[in-house]
Parts: sequence; C-alpha cells; structure tokens
Amino acid sequence: MLSNLQGKNDTEISREINVAYNTVRTWIQRVLDYGVKKGLKDKPGGGKPRKITEESRVWLIKTACMKPKDLGYPHELWTQRLLVKYIRKNCIKEGHPELSKISQGTISKILNASKIKPHKIRSYTVKVDPDFDEKAAKVLGTYKEVKKLKKLKKKS
Repeated sequence: MLSNLQGKNDTEISREINVAYNTVRTWIQRVLDYGVKKGLKDKPGGGKPRKITEESRVWLIKTACMKPKDLGYPHELWTQRLLVKYIRKNCIKEGHPELSKISQGTISKILNASKIKPHKIRSYTVKVDPDFDEKAAKVLGTYKEVKKLKKLKKKS
C-alpha cells in the first residue's frame, strides 16, 4: 500500500476525493514511476476512439439544417425523435453506416458542439399568402382600434 506525505493511505485518499481506489493507486504509481510533472499528465491516446467519422458528422449536421418537409415529412421543423428516425433510416444509403444505431443523446452532442439546435427554434414564419401583408395590416389595425376603444371606455 502506498501513502502520501500527509500519512493517509490509498483508501483514505480514495474516500476523501471520491475516486475509485484503483484510480488513486494508478496515479500514485505513475507519479512514483515518472515524477510529478510527467506522472500527472494524461497519456496520449487515452479514451474511447471516435466511431463516427467527420464525413458522417457533416452529413448529420447538414441534414439537421434542412427542413423535414423537403425530405418528405409533413413537418416544418425537426424534433429530436424525428431527426433520429430519419438519420437511422437513411444513413446506410447515404454512406454513413456507423450512424445506424446512433442515439438521440449522441446526435444532441454533435449538434450542440456545432451550436445547432433545429428543435429549439422559437418562431418560424413563411410568407405563402400573396395577400399576407394586407391581411396582417387589417388584423393589427383591428387590435389598435380595440386598444383605443378600451382607453376611451376607461376615461368615460
């Protein structure tokens, strides 16, 4: 059992900093083997390797930036579930088989890293009616008139 300069054993250190006992032993051993400077640096190549290629990430982001309506859905905006469904269904034919089992969480992480949130659009307007401006002016004018009438009623 290794111990630090303050006389605490590995188990006490593990409990104090809320880290697994084996992790404490590994880091202490690394410091003893390589010295403080080298021992406290992460080894290169640590962590789980990426399974999703950059090309697949780009395709996913590009898809999220498109309207679902343009891809055959009746929706104007993506929901997270709808985007997952589309990605899983179409990834193989688009050349991105590693996305076939992608989770909603992974898609969110990829989109968040790119600061893209297609499911969190606050408003969406499309001008499809050629008489929209005229109709909107009438509606807004009506609201103004009602507001004026309420003010007059309060005064009298």
